[in-house]
Amino acid sequence: MIGLGRRSLGTALRAISKDTPLRSSIQQKRNLSIHEYLSANLLKSYGVGVPGGEVATTPQEAEDIAKRLGGEDLVIKAQVLAGGRGKGTFDNGLKGGVRVVYSPTEAKMFAQQMIGHKLITKQTGEKGRICNAVYIVERKFARREFYLAILMDRSTQSPVIVSSSQGGMDIEGVAKENPDAIIATPVDINVGVTDEMARKIARDLGFSEQCIEEAKSTIQNLYKVFQERDATQIEINPLSETNDHKVLAMDAKLNFDDNADFRQKEVFTWRDTSQEDADEVKAAEYGLNFIKLDGDIGCLVNGAGLAMATMDIIKLNGGAPANFLDVGGSATPDAIKSAFELITSDPKVTAIFVNIFGGIVRCDAIAQGLINVVQQMNLKLPIVARLQGTNMEKAAELVNNSGLKIFSITDLQDAAEKAVSFSKLVKEARDIGVGVEFNLGIYNEPERENSNKGMDAEPTKLPLRVRIKHVTWAWFTLTMATGGIANVLYEVPFDFPGLRTIGIIFFLLNIAFYLIIWVMILARFWFYPYTFKASFRHPTESLFIVSFAVSLGTILTNIVEYGFAQTGNWLHETVLILFWFDAALAFCLSIVIYLILWSTQSFTIARMTPIWIFPAYPLLIIGPHASVLSSQLHHPLTSLQVIVGGFTMQGIGFLVSLTIYSAFVYRLMTQKLPADPLRPGMFVSVGPSAFTVSGTMGMAENLEKIFSSLPNNEYMGTKALVWEAKLKYE
Repeated sequence: MIGLGRRSLGTALRAISKDTPLRSSIQQKRNLSIHEYLSANLLKSYGVGVPGGEVATTPQEAEDIAKRLGGEDLVIKAQVLAGGRGKGTFDNGLKGGVRVVYSPTEAKMFAQQMIGHKLITKQTGEKGRICNAVYIVERKFARREFYLAILMDRSTQSPVIVSSSQGGMDIEGVAKENPDAIIATPVDINVGVTDEMARKIARDLGFSEQCIEEAKSTIQNLYKVFQERDATQIEINPLSETNDHKVLAMDAKLNFDDNADFRQKEVFTWRDTSQEDADEVKAAEYGLNFIKLDGDIGCLVNGAGLAMATMDIIKLNGGAPANFLDVGGSATPDAIKSAFELITSDPKVTAIFVNIFGGIVRCDAIAQGLINVVQQMNLKLPIVARLQGTNMEKAAELVNNSGLKIFSITDLQDAAEKAVSFSKLVKEARDIGVGVEFNLGIYNEPERENSNKGMDAEPTKLPLRVRIKHVTWAWFTLTMATGGIANVLYEVPFDFPGLRTIGIIFFLLNIAFYLIIWVMILARFWFYPYTFKASFRHPTESLFIVSFAVSLGTILTNIVEYGFAQTGNWLHETVLILFWFDAALAFCLSIVIYLILWSTQSFTIARMTPIWIFPAYPLLIIGPHASVLSSQLHHPLTSLQVIVGGFTMQGIGFLVSLTIYSAFVYRLMTQKLPADPLRPGMFVSVGPSAFTVSGTMGMAENLEKIFSSLPNNEYMGTKALVWEAKLKYE
């Protein structure tokens, strides 16, 4: 059962047998793993050589054991059921779960830092696993190190001994870089490991001649453990020949078949549930086959095959299953309740997909159990139920008439689509904290009447605080629009009485709206602090964060247009400072937003829209801003500095826009037009070119005026150069 082995062993075997059918990684584990010290004790009882050592559960025990073992050259190992312990890190910062110690005091110190703390490795993930004990062993120096494992091979339906002369290292690396170094030797289960077979393996590994007989006995004893103890895997890495020509199993990993627990009672008393997933342990108590995954759609299914098909169709529709859960053939109300408790204990779950085939039990009985559980648990998540089999029509009627928002769908594809849609809706709502929930509580009669009235029903009145929760950064696009209108009214070439007044009204409205939106969005973050971080991680709202900076740019431009003629030099100086502040803000904000997007989210070309340009918009507004400001400043050199800054920022923004343009053209060529609701957003792509052309033309016009007003000796003689170029052109 190759798929049941550790990941490293599975990889090694794939390198030596590409035709071996491996079980899916999504399956109920059928093996018991035990700690290294227990493995060593078991091997020792079968005559396999292991380094001397003892286990300690307290720092004081560790010190006492170190004294008994000599105390000058030992190894202390954290007893955690995970690979990569040596490269792991404890939650208190200690590096390495395997350390060399040179004194009992040092053993006590490391034990104190290991016991009671979680060790985080590549296999454990961020959660890590608790270390409840340490194994203190003699430090042995190997003359040669080998790899040896025994497991069940499904391709030959027999045990196989996997060996390699390159032991003491990552077997995955060996399998990848030098697969020929891994040898698989099938074992006839009726014959066992003969002396001839064991000697050949020992010689092929590279044991010296004086160790061949001991190595032969070690291999045969390991097979005896494998057979008598119902092991699914015995992995020794390294199997060493020491300097004094002894054969020792330096590190051992043993797994046992869960189906053999009735006859391996001693072995199964060694189970350490603290090293297993708590939900999977709880599921086993309920008799459920449960494996937690990384998705967000909870699955409740009867039958492993149907469960696999359910997860597949969820993935095909763009979703991700949160678990594998097989309630078995009975699917009783108690089993359903236990299953729901397991599913809803995962905070990532945003929807539940119930897919039951009622063969032995009737679908109406399952439906009634489902309704009772939803009522008892007061579930708020959307539930899609597909009940097929005996009395399925009655089951659908029960669900539909229950008054609960359980969506009964017959077709598997339709049910999967609905589950994925609900999941995405709830997930997006959670990300921005808008408080969207599916209330599965029973309607009371007035509520039922209102629901039947449809559009005539009295609309729900929400308090102001709830409404504030729905204010987003995108609201600043309103002030982008009002500021743009004020700017157009100022620049329009056809004047009439009152036009300037209308422009001033829009300018003042723009400032008022800008301040009001800031008050509302700050109130949102004050009342719901988690929405601030969520807004930066949301795939849509995060793109609009920069809209406040674009709005600020339009306000500063409007101040130049409508305010300079009415005030003195103080406003000129103030707006000049604010221009450079706006340029710096635009540059930093665009970089930060793109960095956050690229660091926290995954974008596919199919999802690409021109709105991806939007984080560069603050840069694109600097050019038009510089154009208007440079035309109003009194000092030519100051105006020139503003134009240089404007050209620089505008150029950076336009270059970014060009890269997004190219990606969008590729998206159109490969994915066709976006969906109908997204097509208006294509007009966003007009902005970068329009802003750049407008700003560049305005700055170029001002630049000629500035050069003509400069003395001959200013700006590196630029005036002379300009006039020389003009004469040549003419």
